[in-house]
Amino acid sequence: MSRSAADATRFTATAPHAYSKSGSTTASRWSGAKVGSTQGGSSQPGSGGVPGETPKQKVERLRAEARAARIAKSSSPLDRFIGKGRVWADRLHRITVFSIIAASATSLISHNRRQKALWIDIELQKLLDAKKAYVAGNATLEQIQLLEKEKAADEEKRRRDELKRDTMFYKAKDWLFGGLKRDDAGESVLSRQLETEAEQSKVLQAINAQAAEAGTNTSSTSQEGPRG
Repeated sequence: MSRSAADATRFTATAPHAYSKSGSTTASRWSGAKVGSTQGGSSQPGSGGVPGETPKQKVERLRAEARAARIAKSSSPLDRFIGKGRVWADRLHRITVFSIIAASATSLISHNRRQKALWIDIELQKLLDAKKAYVAGNATLEQIQLLEKEKAADEEKRRRDELKRDTMFYKAKDWLFGGLKRDDAGESVLSRQLETEAEQSKVLQAINAQAAEAGTNTSSTSQEGPRG
């Protein structure tokens, strides 16, 4: 049965190095020409074979050498300048792109933080207004729902804290560092008491000053009355 051309050459190697022979099997009729060329010194650099080089590697090496020689012959100072300029332009382009990406990410993060802080301030103001309206007795339904949600969130947080205190890690931490926390708590309570006493003393001084001023005004008025 005859085969087609495609079937016959399907597994046939077509690379330039497929059927090339090594330098040891060169025909003897070319030996004289090689000797003459080596004696005349007209052999091209890099044309000699490398020990242990495969035909494929030899073809790639020769192509690379020919390409380098062609570029060296055809390239002018202007071409070399343009080539170096392209390299530096590519580096500057990468630096610019990375700088823009970093600046955009930084700006986005800072914008998100500002928006988050603004949203928190607005929500706290809403909660404060709802508490004031509830105390005044004119709270709306939305404000009442907001207060209920806040109360439910506080209860949930308190429940989680209680569950957290029941864990072994928290108990061990409390056993190790509980004394320090108590000392800190005592110092904070003492500082608060001192601040409260200072505020009370300031209030008493202000009241005494007002009373003294009122007494002075009364005495001056009583003295002016008999004179009149």
